[in-house]
Amino acid sequence: MKAKPRAEIASRWRNFERFFTLSLATTATEREAVYRFRYRMFCEKLGFVETHSLIDRCETDDFDEHSVHCYVTHRASGRIAGCVRLVTVSASTDMP
Repeated sequence: MKAKPRAEIASRWRNFERFFTLSLATTATEREAVYRFRYRMFCEKLGFVETHSLIDRCETDDFDEHSVHCYVTHRASGRIAGCVRLVTVSASTDMP
């Protein structure tokens, strides 16, 4: 597979930045917004997680406290458009 030229990659990033911002969820408020987004996606839209056990409408698990959470915000609406987490592990923690 041929590598894309740097100019093309830079152009795509500038286009992305016109519509979205990329952020780390470093505060409790930001992490809660990510958990609420995950609830809407994984519970309500995709049905991956049962909602009856999540009365706070936040989808969380034991790995969240050992994770770096990132999210994408749609500039025009101010709403979260996507999220991802990097689960960190040590000798005492397992992967999800």
